[in-house]
Amino acid sequence: MRTTFGIVLVALGLLSLLAWKLQPLPEIPGKVRLLRISDNNPLRQAQVDQFNQSHPKFDVVIDPAGNSVEKVVVESMGGVGPDLFDCFDPYQLSAYVQAGIAWDLTDELKKRGIDIEKDVFPGILPTCIYQGRTYGLPTNIAANAIWVHKDLLDAAGYSVHKGPWKWSEFIPIAQKLTVRDANGKPIRYGFYFDWWNYGHFFKG
Repeated sequence: MRTTFGIVLVALGLLSLLAWKLQPLPEIPGKVRLLRISDNNPLRQAQVDQFNQSHPKFDVVIDPAGNSVEKVVVESMGGVGPDLFDCFDPYQLSAYVQAGIAWDLTDELKKRGIDIEKDVFPGILPTCIYQGRTYGLPTNIAANAIWVHKDLLDAAGYSVHKGPWKWSEFIPIAQKLTVRDANGKPIRYGFYFDWWNYGHFFKG
């Protein structure tokens, strides 16, 4: 009985400590607190700091915990969602719009004379425009690339591909470039990628 009571007491103490550490920062009197769900890399924090300096009425705070569509949607529908959040692709944007939590900025931007379709790089527009309506403003954009080991391609009898690739063309090359040991375990992959936008490079 004493052991159980002791475990419960320790658990409650740890949970209390966790709750204390997760409590929101105290609001600054006279400022409007805006919570932004985003990664907390140094450049993002510098961006927020610059905004706070330029707009002293506001105090934007970054919450890096759980920067995911599910977290944003569930918390927003529960009335405790962020004021600002990131959107990385058209699928995320459609989820936010269909959940009813993305603010339609189209008319507000027109009032201010802002036309992002004219002023913004076209490749980023699908992350902020859905069915002709604007729901966000781009903050950064990257150019993706696939790096090719020409010597390995030459050794396998392939030349560097020019123009669009299809999966049906690419997969046989990647398979041929993959090297396995005697047990069938890959020791060199013909193609390596992480999740970040690799699908943009292929058609069909």
